[in-house]
Amino acid sequence: MAGSKKDKQQNNRPQNDVIDSAKAFFTSFGVLFLVFLIALVASLVIPKEQEMAEDTPAAEINAETVYQEAGCMGCHGQNLEGTSAPPLTAVGSKYDEQQIAEIIKNGKPPAMPGGLVSKPAEVEALAKWLAEKK
Repeated sequence: MAGSKKDKQQNNRPQNDVIDSAKAFFTSFGVLFLVFLIALVASLVIPKEQEMAEDTPAAEINAETVYQEAGCMGCHGQNLEGTSAPPLTAVGSKYDEQQIAEIIKNGKPPAMPGGLVSKPAEVEALAKWLAEKK
């Protein structure tokens, strides 16, 4: 009889290992699936900064920040003084707000590329700010 209990325990051992492995797999899969669902819901519910910036009115956009982030100061200088491109300190005396916006959108040959600022509200804010420079 004693031998038969050992045989039963040894026969059940591999089956228990399979069950334990399956439980571990499904537990870790469940945790990963839960994390995935949380990330998915968060990405759908929480608005992204870019989407928020598209909805932001031009009046609330800091044009100087747009100027810096678009890389304008690389050519026009940190203080609009001009380096490899013309100075913008009095650009409002030469162009009106609409003309400046067109230059920002489309560029100005030979060296000014277009599309450096792509969001309409940012173009509008930057053009308004630059048009005030007289």
